[in-house]
Amino acid sequence: MTLVESEVSNQHGASAHQRRLQQQAVSAGITMAKRGQAVAALLGLSFLAAAVVLALTGNALLGGVLGLADLAGIVVSFTLGLSRRRAEQTHPDTH
Repeated sequence: MTLVESEVSNQHGASAHQRRLQQQAVSAGITMAKRGQAVAALLGLSFLAAAVVLALTGNALLGGVLGLADLAGIVVSFTLGLSRRRAEQTHPDTH
């Protein structure tokens, strides 16, 4: 194997390694995003259940406030996520 062939082989190996590292980083990011969504859904449903229980046990005002706070949190979360995705689509270099 010549020196040039050896250098090309080394660069190819480094390139493949770099691609594997990037793929692992993307996979880890996706896993974390899914976990975050699951936790957020669990929290949202828990607050909704607490609001219903409070409303049914005679604490309608507190249940309503908790339910509205839960709904507001979901709306804000969705809105922020949507605006972040739009910003990434228009300016992919700045995320």
